[in-house]
Amino acid sequence: MVNFVVLEQGLTCSNPFNGVYLHSDNSSKKRKPIATNNLKAIQAKCMEVDDDLRHLVSLISDTGMRLSEATGLMKSDINLDCDYPHNTLNVTSKLVPLDNIQTAIITTIN
Repeated sequence: MVNFVVLEQGLTCSNPFNGVYLHSDNSSKKRKPIATNNLKAIQAKCMEVDDDLRHLVSLISDTGMRLSEATGLMKSDINLDCDYPHNTLNVTSKLVPLDNIQTAIITTIN
């Protein structure tokens, strides 16, 4: 890609990535998902204390959103006035459905 741009734009610089080798060893450990019983225990603990961090953990664990997606939500991304409450992630335009618990938490946040 860099070589293509250098050639197409007639640049006189060289590709700084020439000679970079990415090892393709498949011996890296695969991350295992969090066991359902552990996830339920974490979610139950989040319901015991009413603060922003626990709301964030609850939102991520219930919806599968990425941390950056959840922390970057704006009020305008949240649509509660419809048959299926959801978040709209602006970067990807992905709709993330909200369950009753998430909807209740969001409506209590100013």
